[in-house]
Amino acid sequence: VVAYLWLLSAIGSYFSFFTLAYIGTLLSITVPALYSRFEARVDRYCGMIHKSISQHYKVVDENVISRIPRTLSKDKVS
Repeated sequence: VVAYLWLLSAIGSYFSFFTLAYIGTLLSITVPALYSRFEARVDRYCGMIHKSISQHYKVVDENVISRIPRTLSKDKVS
């Protein structure tokens, strides 16, 4: 979320609001049309990207996240 807001701020500093609104409107019209035209190719490439990201996540999970100690105290004394 922070990276997205920073990117939006960086892009917004170069363009006016109306230009960004126009670009957003154009993209919201053309992207669905292009997707419907090239749906099979887009799905195939997105599937390959998803598979690659999943493999990278498994590596990170095995090497980093699984080694973080999870010591949650269930016996809290009030």
